[in-house]
Amino acid sequence: MKERSKRGVLITIGTMMMISLMVSCEAFIAQAISINEILYNPEGKDNNQEFIELLLEQPENLTGYIISDSSSDDTLSLMHYSESDYALIVEEGFDLTGINSSVYSAGATIGNNLDNTADEIFFYTPESTLVASASYDGSIAGNNGHSMELVDGEWLESIGIGGTPGTENTAGSQDASSNETYQENETNTTDPTGCSIDFLVTTDNDLYNNSEKVKIRFDIEPAQDDFMIRYWVEDLAGNIAKSEYNTTNTNQKSWTPNIDEEDKSFFVKAVLYSRCTISSESMFTVKGEAKPAESYIKIKYVYLGEDDSIEFGKPLRVRLDIYKGDESSSTVQVWIEDLDSSEKTSDTSKLILYERFQQYDMTIPVQIKNNCDDDLSDGSYTLVAEGFDLRDTQEVRIEGITSSLCPVSSLTGTRDPGKKISYEIIDYEEEIIPGQEFSTELRITSDDDSHDFSIWSYAYRGSKCYSGEREGNKVAVHLGPGQTEDVELENVVEEADPGDYRLKIKILKDDLKTPVEFTKDISIAEPEKEEKNKSISLEVKAIVGSNSNNSEKDAKKEDKPGMGLTTGKTVYRSKSEKAGSMAIYFIIAALAVMIIIVAVRYFRH
Repeated sequence: MKERSKRGVLITIGTMMMISLMVSCEAFIAQAISINEILYNPEGKDNNQEFIELLLEQPENLTGYIISDSSSDDTLSLMHYSESDYALIVEEGFDLTGINSSVYSAGATIGNNLDNTADEIFFYTPESTLVASASYDGSIAGNNGHSMELVDGEWLESIGIGGTPGTENTAGSQDASSNETYQENETNTTDPTGCSIDFLVTTDNDLYNNSEKVKIRFDIEPAQDDFMIRYWVEDLAGNIAKSEYNTTNTNQKSWTPNIDEEDKSFFVKAVLYSRCTISSESMFTVKGEAKPAESYIKIKYVYLGEDDSIEFGKPLRVRLDIYKGDESSSTVQVWIEDLDSSEKTSDTSKLILYERFQQYDMTIPVQIKNNCDDDLSDGSYTLVAEGFDLRDTQEVRIEGITSSLCPVSSLTGTRDPGKKISYEIIDYEEEIIPGQEFSTELRITSDDDSHDFSIWSYAYRGSKCYSGEREGNKVAVHLGPGQTEDVELENVVEEADPGDYRLKIKILKDDLKTPVEFTKDISIAEPEKEEKNKSISLEVKAIVGSNSNNSEKDAKKEDKPGMGLTTGKTVYRSKSEKAGSMAIYFIIAALAVMIIIVAVRYFRH
């Protein structure tokens, strides 16, 4: 019985330790980050206006974290970082004017566009651990352009349209009409000089570092049941640094400065409306570092295809790292040009950046010309980002034409409607068997002139060709005026894993540098079992023939389990799967060690 009792104690201790560990981890995550404000149905169109505000226990970079709604999820990319307690998740094109918090882009939309009636929001770490969540049903801030703000654990509707992105929530405080009521009431009361209320607004320090939180306190003596405080922050010149807010409590407030100068002084001012009206103010100084005056523009990343190139006619996405210093200009332009002539081969995309001393991490599309008239050659071009009298370049490769963007007459390189060159894929095989030859039939019809054509095809996936050399089956064809010819192209995929691939057909006319191309989806199947069995049978017969004296023994061996031919097939497990399966053993081992230590101490006593 004594042994059973000890065993029960050990089990209880181990269980309590695991529960405590789980609870403490969840509590830590819950306290660190929370969803603080949601604008899910802004005025007008939702595009580029929706946002989710996070409240952080301490500033941190949330790049790589995941935001999701009930339909889809997005990985956050940093647009602007600030040592702020607030982090804003926005859509591409969001107006960042006046935003002093950290800002992250979720892409074109947050999730699958926040639903205007009801939705759920989840926030995860890069390792997919749930950090915070929230939901709404449209009863708060529904269809009026206001946001939902979390105040004292309760979701309330923001006072102003558009909410308070990147700043303290104001929901629940008195509005301007209430202020007038207090003032009118004061006018009807006795002379305020006879008021016996003491009111002070103070800060926790007189000197702060830039981006350090300024804590604001209110003291009312004696305490009042019915009052309102209006407070704000302004610099010595009277410029508003923190907008006016109204509150009906004396809870601590805060403001996080973000200055460009080496140092700057501010006043926090407050007015108490109660039985009488009393003003108070407190001065403090923020010590900052002068931000660099020099700007820079860098091409951070270019989103190309799997073969590190892009076709004519497609938009090229370019990620830029930009710092705007002491600049009066606000425009940054991006385009693609010829390496030698500097002639533009794309439209010019523009960014308008208003805020000085700000860093921007932005992705912009650059539309490449379609080249339907074959004026441009396949090859390398120069990507240019220019602004603030600065310029950064990167070489990009453009090849092939997006045939769907060009009419047939354009693809042929002819501009006269009376001339017609046409290309037609008559037949091709959608399923390919490794080791077997497959064919593609193409019909070419010439126009009123004679032309020479070079035609070839190949099977590929990504940047790898699986049917030998890309131009290994090139065929040359000469057509006289108005002639038509059917061309057959043969390919063989000797070895490839089963799956989806693509077939590329290219046609080069005369001395043009850019071929017309067609792309078809194909699949590679498993090798036929019958063929496998035949080869195995032949192999076995050959062995038997060469060892006729031992044929009886060999036949007996073949009848024994485990003595047949092996397939050679290997089962693959990724490193992440292996690590995941090993993690549980490490956790169990750690808990076992802890329980043993507790048990030893227990038995000693």
